[in-house]
Amino acid sequence: MDAKCELCKGDGYIPVNECPMKYVGQQMIDAANLAGFCKSGVFPADGGLLNQSAWFLQFIQRLRAETNQIESEQIKRAKNG
Repeated sequence: MDAKCELCKGDGYIPVNECPMKYVGQQMIDAANLAGFCKSGVFPADGGLLNQSAWFLQFIQRLRAETNQIESEQIKRAKNG
């Protein structure tokens, strides 16, 4: 993380107090929707996992990591009341 970042102050998180759609473009939304299909084995390009583009595979990995982090934080909050 960049400690000089004015948005996240170096911790990688920014407060979102309005519609998150304002922060992402249609391309990101489309990629996230395609990533959702991958859970059932349906990929955007013909073939299997190795036939997908490198950027899409990286996107899926990052999306899963972020989703896992969010779920972990939700569990932690629920335990702490």
